[in-house]
Amino acid sequence: MPDIDWETLRNLHSIADLQRHYREKGFSGDLPVILRKARDDFYAIASAHAADVTQAPSTFTPEIVVRDGVEYHIYGVIHGMLGGDDKDYLRFVSEPIASADHVIFENGLNYFYKHQSGQVIPDFAVLGLSGSLSMGFYVGLSFPIRLWELFTEFFKRSKGRNASEGFLFDARYYSLDPELRRGVEPQPPLPSKLQIDLEMDNWNRSPFRSRIKDPFALVPRSMFMAGYAVGVSRARPERPVILVVGDLHTMEIVRFLEDPTLDHPVFRTGLQHGSSKGLRRKAKFLGAKIAHLTLAALGGGVILIPILTALMWTAMRWLLP
Repeated sequence: MPDIDWETLRNLHSIADLQRHYREKGFSGDLPVILRKARDDFYAIASAHAADVTQAPSTFTPEIVVRDGVEYHIYGVIHGMLGGDDKDYLRFVSEPIASADHVIFENGLNYFYKHQSGQVIPDFAVLGLSGSLSMGFYVGLSFPIRLWELFTEFFKRSKGRNASEGFLFDARYYSLDPELRRGVEPQPPLPSKLQIDLEMDNWNRSPFRSRIKDPFALVPRSMFMAGYAVGVSRARPERPVILVVGDLHTMEIVRFLEDPTLDHPVFRTGLQHGSSKGLRRKAKFLGAKIAHLTLAALGGGVILIPILTALMWTAMRWLLP
């Protein structure tokens, strides 16, 4: 049984509040122990709600934030390692997006969904040199695990919803509250307010160490994307601003857009990228992507090249007399 109910968990504003709650429940471990317990509880809560889902919503509706008179429509999509490739799900998502005259996509998602025109957010720019290298190193190190995850995700999708795992692979996923959707996989991130407080505190203490510890930098990337969206609203006359992002970013972007006082370097960098127009925007995107992919390849190569070389050498010895 969870040691916290959903209303309490969703209304906590900080990690200090979370610690206080679990201390009152008798937990005396350090912060990592409490965070592990909170994530287990969140997964149990979300799984229970997911098991009750029987019907999908009729349409895909975004989370809407109004900032300085501009509407921001945030569509959070399931993409996983296989992308948004399920035909029924792709059709469900594409319907409202295809009718928008301009869409802003998280990097990579523009390939999956029909749209009239759009642009791609270079959220990888947040990672910097250390983050791109460590991401490549991490991917290289976890390559066998990633292959296994790809294999298992394929079969999960073929089965549809598996309530015992608490995950929805179709439009029924959107019958859940957007904060609850964050909890439907084992060891999930915390609800957005708590996850933001946790990750941005680590980032503000040391961006370098934070990039090394968490090469995917989910929350800083959410902040960058929020800033990018605000930049786009200043550079283009289109209203509203339409964003399509991985769903874990959805409520984090909402929180950042809801804060009119936000003036963080990551947000400002995103705003600068989003405010760029035409060739200048494309050049900045291309430069950031080349740098990121080059550094990630170097990091991954440190691990993968020796492994692949050893495998090829072993295969050659076995095949040749």
